[in-house]
Amino acid sequence: LDPHVSSSLYILQGKASSMALQLGTWDYTDMAQDAMHGLAHAADATAFKAVCRAGPTSGNAVDSQPTKNSNAKRLRMVVAYDGSAFAGFQFQPGKVRTVQGDLEKSAARLFIGCSRMVGASRTDGGAHAYGQVVHFDIAGSRDSLETDQMFFNSFLPADVKVLSMEYAQTGFDSHFSSLGKTYEYRITSGTPDPTRMKHAWWPYDRWCERSRGKPLSAGDMRLDVGAMREAAQALLGTHDFSAFMDARRPAGLGSLKRKKPHLALKGIKPVRTAAKNTRALGECSVVEAVNPITGSQEVTITVTGDGFLYRMVRMIAAALVEVGHRRISAEKLRSILEAADRKALPEAAPPHGLYLMRVWYPEARDGMLARCADPAARAALAVAISGDRRARVVEDDDGDGPPAAKAEQAAGLSGEDMQSESADNEADIENLEGVQGAVDNSGQ
Repeated sequence: LDPHVSSSLYILQGKASSMALQLGTWDYTDMAQDAMHGLAHAADATAFKAVCRAGPTSGNAVDSQPTKNSNAKRLRMVVAYDGSAFAGFQFQPGKVRTVQGDLEKSAARLFIGCSRMVGASRTDGGAHAYGQVVHFDIAGSRDSLETDQMFFNSFLPADVKVLSMEYAQTGFDSHFSSLGKTYEYRITSGTPDPTRMKHAWWPYDRWCERSRGKPLSAGDMRLDVGAMREAAQALLGTHDFSAFMDARRPAGLGSLKRKKPHLALKGIKPVRTAAKNTRALGECSVVEAVNPITGSQEVTITVTGDGFLYRMVRMIAAALVEVGHRRISAEKLRSILEAADRKALPEAAPPHGLYLMRVWYPEARDGMLARCADPAARAALAVAISGDRRARVVEDDDGDGPPAAKAEQAAGLSGEDMQSESADNEADIENLEGVQGAVDNSGQ
């Protein structure tokens, strides 16, 4: 879009927000917010940021970076959502419902000068969260954040709510300030509970596919939790997790756009290496329970680590189910991990069993390490989370990105390798051989 048009829409949103507050109605804000959402992904990324940063003094900033307004304040929220009806966390162009989109629409009703929101994890469509952390900037201070949180939740739909809201510390970034994350993956075997079918994986289809037959009783699908726990121990510590990386989309442009837009605009993608696929897991536990209604077995896999490859947690869940159904042994899983043999494992488990439970930050470092029962794994994780995340090579979260590959390239929303800004990594990326075509903006 022409920069003058961008600037006009920029002013429109600010005036609409002010008018909405004065009149006590929100139709203007909704219209303006929708227009700005489309603008953010339709305009050229570099030109759009330039317009926003050098734009008029009134109105809402659209860039995710801190505003230049000296009165700008950064807010930090913990958000929970049922991901069943969402296409993921990250905003996507078109009529696609996302968590970020719902949050930003509601924020426009409450805050003046509200920036784009940045989440710690870009969970995939269908995945859930109890501990998603989001930051965004607003103009000036608020009278009561407790009251703002209540009003914010009244604007939000029933399947997404803000659990806490506070002012962030100076320099806080929901993604780059994090030390790691804790995820859960929930599985039910036997007779499924129909109220939980969108919130836990019933691996009936996987059993039929991998066993080349159908289970004759609920007991056939029962998971061997003891074998799963033994196999989970092999995953603890620091390893090359290439075997647990999504084979179809091993790397993309999403985070590269944020850190090195001049490379992303050329379509250059990071090349995957064993070093870049190395992660540290401090916790990988398997807990068994019984559903009080159906009597079926319920298994929860909990993992805590410094970072996760795309769909890595779902791949771990799928692999442990293979062990639980006695199709591979714990020792075989260990050899697959060491050989980085992705073809030896099945497809990732579906997203609806995945939960982002918590994002860990420096002030809770001791609590994160306290989750690690194995001393060697705890020591490995302590080493991995030392230093600045911005200077570490960390792949973004499991389940990241929208489902459509075209939308990923157009909007830069896929889970990406967070490249180090050191001179060595800069030179490595500059010399990449796999140069793709220019980013296709036709679908934006």
